[in-house]
This record gives sequence, structure tokens and C-alpha cells, in this order.
Amino acid sequence: MRDPVAQSDLCCPVCGTAMAPKRPAWWHVCPSCGMQTSTLEPVFDDRPMAEMFDWEQRNAAFAGLRAANANLLLDRLEGICPPPRRLLDVGCAEGWFLRKARERGYEVHGLEPDTRMAQTADKVLNIRAGFFPDALGQQERFDVITFNDVFEHLPDVRAAMAACAKLLTDEGVLVINLPNAHGGLYRISRLAARLGFAGPFERLWQAGYPSPHFSYFTPGTLGRLAQSARFVECDRFALPTVNRADLWDRIRYDRTQSLAYCVAAWTAVMSAMPLLAMMPSDIFVQMFRKDGAPSARGRRAAQAGNDRKAKRHRAS
Repeated sequence: MRDPVAQSDLCCPVCGTAMAPKRPAWWHVCPSCGMQTSTLEPVFDDRPMAEMFDWEQRNAAFAGLRAANANLLLDRLEGICPPPRRLLDVGCAEGWFLRKARERGYEVHGLEPDTRMAQTADKVLNIRAGFFPDALGQQERFDVITFNDVFEHLPDVRAAMAACAKLLTDEGVLVINLPNAHGGLYRISRLAARLGFAGPFERLWQAGYPSPHFSYFTPGTLGRLAQSARFVECDRFALPTVNRADLWDRIRYDRTQSLAYCVAAWTAVMSAMPLLAMMPSDIFVQMFRKDGAPSARGRRAAQAGNDRKAKRHRAS
């Protein structure tokens, strides 16, 4: 019999309910709304990062999926907030999403806490070093703010959501792309953890990594958090999660994992592909506007009305 888990004094960032501690001890679930959080802390090994992770292999593994997902996201964004608009990508890394957005005609700006990445990035991407929102000027405003696999790494998501409301223009759009707690891989990893195989669950939370996940959202919990900052949802869709051709590189770039573990993980995911295809995607995107801002359909209707009035005026 397991030892009882101590009562948590953490409060849910979505609804304020006391979080219920689970196993592993760093994992907490809200009994009211289902929000999931962690008390994980960044782990920096004594070894150089290059010995722990093969960053070139990681970038190559994610390149194809990132490019395809960025194009899907930008296709949807253009229908709501078309360029040229001022776009900020938070946690932009080397600027992979900014390049795609710039090709579409957006005025791009990036924010990256890794000073090395920010300084070596292409200057036309306007990437500055620093943390969100502290590195931004109080008077700065953006038409679009995007978080691509970043929001779940923020320690205070409620404060971040409120900061987005201040930084966006009145008709600005907030775009959040992040892992799904209802996703197929995530559910399977939770089941495996209950059976004593915690590795996949810990990997999805990035336990033991320099930048672990502090939150795991569903569309419902993210929507409720956005409402607390007076945002309303204007779009929601899923993104592909796994690319078969790049799966091995995606698993193997972590040099701290044994070859046997990587082979087992690759075999398990490949075997689960047919099941995963029938389950919710492990990545979703939600887009939000400020409450009271007109929707794309509303703007088109208003413009059509103005056009009709102008036509009648000319006729008279």
C-alpha cells in the first residue's frame, strides 16, 4: 500500500480550488475543473548541455512537423487577423515560427529567454533576449501574440494571461499552441504510470529537464483561464503530433536515456499509431480576442453594411 500523499496547499490557476496531490508527488490535479499542474523545478546537470542533448538531432526531428503546423496555424490566423499586423512570438527560440509569419507579411518580433539564441538569430526577425512580459516596454502593443509550445512552461499562467490582455490592441488576437491533457499519448502515458512505467509520463512533463512543464491544459481549462482575463475564444483546432519518419530522432536526441529505453519507446509509439489516430490529438491551438472586440464575421457584416450605405448615398 502506498503512503498517503500530503495535502496540497497549491491553488488551481483556473478556478482557485485547492489542488489535489497525486503520484508522482510533483503532479497535482484540480478536483473541480481538472486542471493539471506540477511542482517540477528546472534541473541543470553538471555535464555540459551538449553532452545531455543532441540539439542538432532535435531540431532536425521537429523541423518538418513544425513547418507544417506553422503553416496550418498561419492559414487560420490570416482569416481572423490578416497581415500586415504586428506579431510577437513568445519563447521564439531561433525564430522558426517568425520566419514563416514574416513570409506571410506580418511584422514580426520575438522574445527568447536564451540569450545565446536571441543574439545569434537573424536580425530581421527582431528577436530580443528576456522573459515575458518583463522584457517588453509598458507602452508596447501587438496585434497578435503567439505561444508555440511555451505557455505550459510559464510558472504563473494567470499573470501571463493578464499581461497578454494589456499588450494586445483592442482587436488583437492571442494564439496558444500547447499539449493536450485529453490527448491520446498523454492518456496512454498516465495509464502506463499507474502500471509502474512512469518514464513516458515523466518525459511528457519534461521532468528532469532544464525547462519542465508547469501546466497541462485541455481546451476547456485554457478557455476558462482566458475568460478570467476577459478573452473570448474565436477559433480552436488540433495539430498533428507525431511524424513517423522523425520519431526515432525525436526520442533519441535525449542522450540521458539508454538505447534500450529509446527502442522500447519507439516501438510502443509506432504500435500505438492506429489507436492514436482514433483519439484526440496531443496538440491543440486556441485563439482568443478581447471580450467586446468584433469577430471576423462581425467585421465583414459591418463592412458590407457600410458599403451598402455608401452605394445608396452615391445613388442619391
